[in-house]
Amino acid sequence: MSAISRWVLIGSVVLMTVGGATALAGGITGTDAPARVPVPAAEFTATISDSAGVDVTLTRVTYNGEVFFYGSLGAGMVTVPFRNVDTVRFEPSQSQGKVVLFATLKDGHTARILVEDDLLLYGVAPFGNYSIESKDLRSIRMTATP
Repeated sequence: MSAISRWVLIGSVVLMTVGGATALAGGITGTDAPARVPVPAAEFTATISDSAGVDVTLTRVTYNGEVFFYGSLGAGMVTVPFRNVDTVRFEPSQSQGKVVLFATLKDGHTARILVEDDLLLYGVAPFGNYSIESKDLRSIRMTATP
């Protein structure tokens, strides 16, 4: 075996070892527990209801790390800032991989948008970090941040 072949072999072993450890630390082992919650650009608090009928009050709420909901509105894209939202309702969609988000705004209007069903809502519950996919949400009630 030549010196170059040995270095290629050693480099490959090191890369696989470091890469494997990094992948395990990153959570691809099957656990989706939220080790960290994104730090939002602004503080929002919300009470969510999930598909199992569980209600949880969260602080530091973000939607896929953002402080707005976003999705498709017809042929375009739209963002709905949390600061404008009173309540949100999620319903199944005819479109594969999507759910319908109905946001009732503080001014009384309702925005209906299609969102990816695997986007995560993050927050901090009294008992720890929390995350849930859009497809598992039923409603969100935005509340004043203490």
